[in-house]
Amino acid sequence: MKIFSISLINSTYLLFVLFFCASAHAITPVSLQLKWRHAFQFAGYYAAKEKGFYRDAGLEVEIREGAPGINVVSQVVKGDVTFGIASSHLIIDRAAGKPVVALAVIMQHSPLVLIARKNQPIQTVQDLRGKRIMIELAHGDEILAYLKKEGITEKDFIRVDPSFNIQDLATGKVDAMTAYSSNGLQLMNRLNIPYQLYSAREAGIDFYNDVLFTSESEIQKHPEQVKAFREASIKGWQYALAHPAEIADLIKTQYKGSYSQEHYLQEAKLFHSLMQPNIIEIGYSNPERWQSIAQTYVDLGHMPQEFTLKGFIYNPNPTINLKPFYTSIAGALFAMLLAGGLALFVSRNNRRLSESLKQLNEAHEQISHMANHDPLTNLPNRTLLLVRFQAALALAKRNSNKMAILFLDLDLFKDINDCHGHATGDEILRQVAKRIGGSIRESDTAGRIGGDEFIILLFDVGNIATALAIAEKIRTDLIRPYLVDQKEITLGCSIGISIYPEDGVEDIELFRKADIALYQAKNAGKNSSVLFTE
Repeated sequence: MKIFSISLINSTYLLFVLFFCASAHAITPVSLQLKWRHAFQFAGYYAAKEKGFYRDAGLEVEIREGAPGINVVSQVVKGDVTFGIASSHLIIDRAAGKPVVALAVIMQHSPLVLIARKNQPIQTVQDLRGKRIMIELAHGDEILAYLKKEGITEKDFIRVDPSFNIQDLATGKVDAMTAYSSNGLQLMNRLNIPYQLYSAREAGIDFYNDVLFTSESEIQKHPEQVKAFREASIKGWQYALAHPAEIADLIKTQYKGSYSQEHYLQEAKLFHSLMQPNIIEIGYSNPERWQSIAQTYVDLGHMPQEFTLKGFIYNPNPTINLKPFYTSIAGALFAMLLAGGLALFVSRNNRRLSESLKQLNEAHEQISHMANHDPLTNLPNRTLLLVRFQAALALAKRNSNKMAILFLDLDLFKDINDCHGHATGDEILRQVAKRIGGSIRESDTAGRIGGDEFIILLFDVGNIATALAIAEKIRTDLIRPYLVDQKEITLGCSIGISIYPEDGVEDIELFRKADIALYQAKNAGKNSSVLFTE
């Protein structure tokens, strides 16, 4: 009996090996439906295919060009295609009962804008009342929300179905139209037609765009395949952003793009700013941001108030699901052995199992903390800072509050490392982090973004004088001597400050201006706090 049991286990193991080896070398065909025609907007997927990232992941990917009339969500839900690209409207489809799952957010901000010709009596958004506006109801949600926030409902203008042709605006067939800033503005410039630009982000309505998604059934049936496709796509985007000229040429030649290479390079610059890869991981989804988008849709009456995000945002590390594997003989045998062994283990080792689960949970929390915090100072890192900033900025826009961004850099810190060694430099950085934490309010956030550079987010400062006072308090605390290995070390610090909304209403603009102010402080002799000025 013992010999039979051992033989059965060995046979099962051999079947496992054969099954997994066959699976590992198979190339699986999958498809990706784009939401529009070939453009740099989808550069990461071209790069993943042409540079072999998909093939390395065991996938043969067919990339299908989009066109008017193609419903990407329906195609994915029906199983006609494996993956698709959608806008933030995907959350409405989910609320309507369609089993779609957002795998990765590619653009942290939407390029969708409202354009009006300048040589007509439209000076402000209020002048759009009674005018002909070309807008797609299914994908112009953020513009509709923007107009509604300005007091303009769908009854206040004449809606024209979209032709997606900028010539309709140029020739006066419509007074305004939604367009992507990535190509609409370029075309208006090329036609030499002055235009007015209206962005929903100016009113605090900040949607995601180009969301990679699939269906729940696809994840249940092929979890590893979905994960591999997502990872290869993100790798493709990293390559595309690092090699824009190469990918622009690829779109023009291999994918028969209808615009010039120069046009695609201009798109690349814009999409880089919309994706923000330097400060946030490509593909990252912020549940709080999705909740804010959902609330905007609720306010528009497009989805119910009781909507939940559960199951909508993809988890790349789900619990193991062996159900599809049971269809094989090896899977069934393994399940029987696993069930028997697990029951025996639990009955004899219940306490040990409980302790193991506790350790696993603690390890998960530790990994999550490490992913969002600087290992040297334990302050929030670049990724967590941006998440908190975007949430705070949305709140500031909603409540009409002021907030401030402080860029802080230690003066001549390189000399500390050169003269006293990196261990001393690291200890000073830890002390700097502690002092900053003691100088700001409980509601504020400080983080380290690398080297001797720190960012401080001051929420709801009330007025500019408050921001300046906090900045000066931080600077005064940091120039006090540091005691390291019984040595007193003194250094200065420079701080650049930008204020919302005086210096901008978008995160990139506010960060850039705080950075400019920092260099103004450096150029003015260092060891000072400088408010951004034009």
